[in-house]
Amino acid sequence: MPIYEFRCAHCDYLFEKMQSHSAEYPPCPVCGSVVDRIMSAAVPRFKGKGFHCTDYTRHGVKKHISR
Repeated sequence: MPIYEFRCAHCDYLFEKMQSHSAEYPPCPVCGSVVDRIMSAAVPRFKGKGFHCTDYTRHGVKKHISR
């Protein structure tokens, strides 16, 4: 499940909550008022063996030898 950031419309409290995309917005944990979901920066996720093998090796960066 993704983590969403919310800001209270009344007291301006900022908090995060893990919930499904289709769930209703939670009330503010401080004052109980209506909240707005705010946009957050996306976090890249590198999967697979190609990224690690080509960019982060123990022996440093591999140099391309041209023939």
